[in-house]
Amino acid sequence: VVGNPQAGDMHTFDGVSNRMAYLKRNLNADVGKKDDIITVSFAGKYPDEAVKIVDAAVDAYQKYCAGKKRQTANEIMSILEKEKAKNETELAEVNKKIIELKRKLDLMEFNTDLVQDLLEKERQTAAALREKLAKAAQMMRVAGGLLGPEEEAMLGTGSENAGVNEDDRTTAA
Repeated sequence: VVGNPQAGDMHTFDGVSNRMAYLKRNLNADVGKKDDIITVSFAGKYPDEAVKIVDAAVDAYQKYCAGKKRQTANEIMSILEKEKAKNETELAEVNKKIIELKRKLDLMEFNTDLVQDLLEKERQTAAALREKLAKAAQMMRVAGGLLGPEEEAMLGTGSENAGVNEDDRTTAA
């Protein structure tokens, strides 16, 4: 209101040296007790000018509130952007750890597969050796009956495994 160019033409301010102090004394704003309505009034000699002064004060207050809202919104936006950047950094770190763990898991699964393959090969080799031993034991039984029941049990080549029964053993001896 004080800096408004139209205020210079108003008779309300004739003879007033400090317009701001004059406005503080004569411009009133009251908040309703039952609602949030603000009632603004101005006590002056010129009613038309009083309306313009009140309108200018309301406009100035609205601009002030809008500026405050923008400022608050900008501050909130700044805080949220900082939090977003922080959260994105934390998320990137977590994703990095997940990728690292997945790589380790894949490597462990690969190693487990290798161990399983080696174990299977060893089992096959052991089975082939047992089969060769069983054939050798059978050949020895047939050739001279040199193995007793204890030796056959140690080799896991009992007569039932080798396909030779007790009668064949006695005959071969």
